[in-house]
Amino acid sequence: MCGRNIKGSVVGILGCGRIGISIAEKLANFKISQLLYISRSEKPEVKALSGKLVTVDELMERSDFVVVAAALNDETKFIVNRERIATMKSNAILVNIGRGH
Repeated sequence: MCGRNIKGSVVGILGCGRIGISIAEKLANFKISQLLYISRSEKPEVKALSGKLVTVDELMERSDFVVVAAALNDETKFIVNRERIATMKSNAILVNIGRGH
């Protein structure tokens, strides 16, 4: 199986706690086109990397790669659902590192 080049891609990080911020920092070396993120508030660490705070729906629709790094709680339990997955680009890749639910 051949991989896809992340260079020039739009990457969305759903959940910018400690792990999400670490991922954003590592992505800076890959020359991505745009970094989108979801968080309860704007994260200066991610903004410094040209990250843009967006809605969940915008992140799902615009991203070529979506990384789910959100903690499991009542607010995030069903944040990635069938309806939102249906709005993703047909060739987008979803990576869930946050939880199994």
